[in-house]
Amino acid sequence: MEVSPSSSREPQKLPPRATTEIMLVAGFSGIGKTAVVNEVHKPIVQQRGYFIKGKFDQFRRDIPFSAWVQALQSFLQQLLTESVTQVQQWQAQILSALGDNAQVIIDVIPELELLIGQQPPVQELEPSPAQNRFNLLFQKFIRVFATKNHPLVIFLDDLQWADSASLKLMQLLLGESEGQHLLLIGAYRDNEVSSVHPLMLTLSEIRNLPNRSIERPAPIINQITLAPLSKIDLNRLVADALSCPQSRSISLTELIFQKTKGNPFFSNQFLKKLHEDKLIYFDFTPLDGGQRGGWQCDITKIRELAVSDDVVEFMATQLQKLPLTTQNILQLAACIGSQFDLETLAVVCEKSQIDTAADLWKALQEGLILPQSEVYKFFADDGESTPLAVADCQLPSYKFLHDRVQQASYSLIPDEAKQSTHLKIGRLLLSNTPEDEKEDRIFDIVNHLNIGVELIVDRTERNQLASLNLIAGRKAKNSTAYAAAVDYLTIGRNLVADDSWTNLYDLTIDLYVEAVEAEYLNTKFDLSHQLAEIVLCRAHNLLDQFRVYEAKIQSYIAQNQMKSAVDTGLQALGMLGVSLETKLPATVEISALANLPEINDPYKIAALRILCAIASAAYLASPELYPAVVFTMAHICSKYGNSAPASYAYACCSLICEVIGEIELGYQYGQLSLQVLDKFPSQEFHSKVVMVYNACVRHWKEPSRSSIASLVSAVQSGLETGDIEYACYSAMYLCIYSFFSGEELSSVDTKYEQYLELMLNSKQEYQTYYTKIWRQLTLNLQGLAEDNCRLVGESFNEDEMLPVLLAANNVSSIFGVYFAKLVVNYLFGDRDRAVENAHLAEQYVAGVGSLMMVPQYNFYHSLALVALYPHADSIAQEQYLNQVAAKQEKMQTWAFHAPMNYQHKYDLVAAEIARVLGTQARSNGFVRSRHCYGKKKPIPPRRSTSRRIGS
Repeated sequence: MEVSPSSSREPQKLPPRATTEIMLVAGFSGIGKTAVVNEVHKPIVQQRGYFIKGKFDQFRRDIPFSAWVQALQSFLQQLLTESVTQVQQWQAQILSALGDNAQVIIDVIPELELLIGQQPPVQELEPSPAQNRFNLLFQKFIRVFATKNHPLVIFLDDLQWADSASLKLMQLLLGESEGQHLLLIGAYRDNEVSSVHPLMLTLSEIRNLPNRSIERPAPIINQITLAPLSKIDLNRLVADALSCPQSRSISLTELIFQKTKGNPFFSNQFLKKLHEDKLIYFDFTPLDGGQRGGWQCDITKIRELAVSDDVVEFMATQLQKLPLTTQNILQLAACIGSQFDLETLAVVCEKSQIDTAADLWKALQEGLILPQSEVYKFFADDGESTPLAVADCQLPSYKFLHDRVQQASYSLIPDEAKQSTHLKIGRLLLSNTPEDEKEDRIFDIVNHLNIGVELIVDRTERNQLASLNLIAGRKAKNSTAYAAAVDYLTIGRNLVADDSWTNLYDLTIDLYVEAVEAEYLNTKFDLSHQLAEIVLCRAHNLLDQFRVYEAKIQSYIAQNQMKSAVDTGLQALGMLGVSLETKLPATVEISALANLPEINDPYKIAALRILCAIASAAYLASPELYPAVVFTMAHICSKYGNSAPASYAYACCSLICEVIGEIELGYQYGQLSLQVLDKFPSQEFHSKVVMVYNACVRHWKEPSRSSIASLVSAVQSGLETGDIEYACYSAMYLCIYSFFSGEELSSVDTKYEQYLELMLNSKQEYQTYYTKIWRQLTLNLQGLAEDNCRLVGESFNEDEMLPVLLAANNVSSIFGVYFAKLVVNYLFGDRDRAVENAHLAEQYVAGVGSLMMVPQYNFYHSLALVALYPHADSIAQEQYLNQVAAKQEKMQTWAFHAPMNYQHKYDLVAAEIARVLGTQARSNGFVRSRHCYGKKKPIPPRRSTSRRIGS
């Protein structure tokens, strides 16, 4: 196999203190990633290191830390086998590290209790503090085992399916401030991750961790990418195997390459087959001089084999040489999947576990099946071992050597018997799975039954399967496997009878409502709308109808049909008898809002969710309507109580306050939104709240850079929960704020490229257009446009798109175009056009509300006006100075609240004024009158923290 090493850092001297590293092994399925890592296992153990591994599962991404837990579970079981003295030492070290909070780790890894005994309960905390506590304790827990004498290596397989909590934990461990003897190894399928996949985003964050010091450097990221063997490398392998010159083996190599495309596994298997079929053989006939002959091959027959057989047929031929009982059991194992355990296999074979293991033994000997642990030896059928009673040991699990071996085993089942085989397996699994375990095994059960669905005629069984598909569809959707979710839900709808809307209403409505959302998340907007209309016509009550109104609104927003989204929401609110409020509710202390009881009126919750759904569309397309939407949310919360949607309502209140200049009050509402989100934890609203707070509120009080990491987390949580709209909003502002925070331009452009891919793939039109505007600004500033003063280039073309945006009255995007033109015109010296574009942008500034672009626009507009001052007549000069004075007055207020973001902007404009006027005006002395530049403007008073909501 071909290996391409890379590193995120230049080669450097080894640090004097231990640090953390991660080695990534990338490549497509079956290329040999796990085999490469397993080779590392041996020297690690020889050096007294610990090697533990866990594997993520595509359909279990809703289970946090699954691979971490899997790795540590087996590790703790290993520690329990050590001597009594060693176990006692581990107990003491673990308890010393975790203290009275050890139960926190036990709750995630129950096996720890076997090692350290029962622990006292821990104090209940709000979700955010609880998460911080867990992260801290987990780091301490790992530190116990990662020592100089026993370095720790953790192998996490299939990182492309890792949940966000696991990725965050990986980032925390690698960013550990205390040196550790820890190496993380991660394997992932690089053909299944894009540049904006959560794994890639996490790795970008790790790469951007600053060097802490010379003694404690930043973590090191290395990567090996595995690729198929090149023809040259394959020829070396063949020549080495046959002990002949490479020039002589090239003909055979070309045939093998034609057959296997350089796949190392198939190349070896093909060579093995050629030898077994006597097409490659060793000629023992002595040559002149008495030496024996060499390896010979029948090129003509090999050429016929390479052309006629495909890989699966080739492997199937090899399998047919096995005993019939082994062939039969491999067929059933192939139906289960690439990995399987003895318990499940025994169920579907309808044999005892001992007999099943015996039938499987020959495949193990041939290397076609690989054991996942040493437990399989207890079930050996080698004529010497005595199988233990099943209860005496853990049951073994296995995996096929390669997915093509699985395919070949499956191909041995006659086509006409495949459906009935799967149906039988599905029924056996269903009947033998305890009720409380069915959801965990839902995919195993349903996948088999669905293949045999045409053979199911009993109405009760069909209804039961429809219900199982609903469970599978929901689980797949929660795991972001949207295409799979659509498939399960479609099968479920097809299984119910025509009268199901009457006789099986609850099941039917759930199947359709889930399908509406799944089709939207799968970017099939037309199908989503069609299903939504069916629900609206057939639903028995308003609450069921509102479940699809949300999906319809999200679908319209994704297609940049903001007015349709708002109209749909207003229609739904009208059905509920909710009218929009024109002002905030009567005075209520903000501190009291945090302690409101939980809302329990389902109709008010429905109204609140509809308002949350249309808020972004109103903000972008109907700014005049947005305050009323927010006021109405506030009225519902203050009167009926809090909930997860209330956290978003308060976030929107904070935005409104910032827009009208109530910075302190807005910040308080922003903090309130986070408190309520902690009190009513909801992944569904996490991305929304974090995006609004970090894009619209935080920069008024905190360093602008502090928002960037939070926006990354908002992207990830949005992707995980299916909140594609806000994931893309977060990505959009992440890029723009990276630019305004002073990040290097090429780095910002890389982010733009990454996140535009996400927006395009998700078909989020508004965010795509908006982001392209700002990316073109970055390209212009790098000199990558023909005319740096015009937004025409690779990302955006103002000649084509500006008329479209004007026709659609896309206020925020129009502002973005004119503001970006202001920036490039000013920086590249065309000050007249800069001021012209500033005046055009001013008409649309309401479209960006309280975003960071507002003070940035103020700053560049002021600079452009001051630049024109020396060349203007006296009347224009007076107008320019008055405009700048008004803008400086605002900037000084903003600088008072967030000096780290805006004081330098105020000072720079004041310095420019001093330059053009030839005075020594102080940075805080510029006010509206051109004759009072030296007078000090009073600092704005601090606002009371007891401000009321209606004041």
